[in-house]
Amino acid sequence: MTLRQCFSAANNSLNAIAKEINREKNQTKSLIRTFNPALYRTFPKDKFWSAPAQALLKEYIFPEDFIAAGVEKIAAELEAVSRGKLGRAEAVALIEACQTCYASPGQRNPIRQRILELTEDIARLKKRQKYYLKSGYRCIEDRPETPLVRAIYDAGISNTLAIVSEVGDASRFSSGEHLASFLGITTSKHISGTTLFSSKHITKQGSPNGRFALVNLAGHLRRRVPRYIDMYERIKNRKPPPKGHLIAVVAVARDFVTNVLYDMLTNQRPFFIEVEDYKRHRQQQQRKAAA
Repeated sequence: MTLRQCFSAANNSLNAIAKEINREKNQTKSLIRTFNPALYRTFPKDKFWSAPAQALLKEYIFPEDFIAAGVEKIAAELEAVSRGKLGRAEAVALIEACQTCYASPGQRNPIRQRILELTEDIARLKKRQKYYLKSGYRCIEDRPETPLVRAIYDAGISNTLAIVSEVGDASRFSSGEHLASFLGITTSKHISGTTLFSSKHITKQGSPNGRFALVNLAGHLRRRVPRYIDMYERIKNRKPPPKGHLIAVVAVARDFVTNVLYDMLTNQRPFFIEVEDYKRHRQQQQRKAAA
């Protein structure tokens, strides 16, 4: 079995686990919004799954639980889990919200038990998810591309595993544009007579796992790399949100694959945040080659 086949098999398991986690997360949020909307307003969307919110959820679920615990106890727990980032002000706001919120009436014990079961299942599934990721990563640890990709800002285990497994030996591609085409992040083109027509949409052909990983990675690069910060803002402002954001992130991913990733993998060179650092590296390599 090839490395790509091994990754595809592991990725199927990871996708199944991710779907199960999302399903149970949605059930948990639905119950909290019904029986303690104040807690969900205090920790909206992704903040609901932060460490402070989950620590509170293990002990307090309903508005009366938070009111009975009091400000001092809630503040102490928030400070301990968040390392001082959250404290008394957030605890006061949460208690006041619990005092004025309308929670759906119903039997508390079955609801409490169900929420605790869901949170335990989510924690268990996340452990399985990490196990599959680490097992897959061990398969690519010895490949020369792995440390190069892993060193990219915020690449992470998941993105590194997908990129190395799907791209493999980059020298089999004739250019960075060829690699970007393989990953399906280039626009489609066709010729009719003597006219070349270009589409405004990417092809989405080739490797969906590699494409997803690189677009995900581009979302981090556009916050840190000066070149991509400027590119992202320039392209995003041409279109209304959220379309502008999506187009800009894909453009960053395409430029990164074409001009940076291909050069990194074929020449075994490290990743540089600043263009000037890359130029100095090239000059040093040229001097070594000349010597």
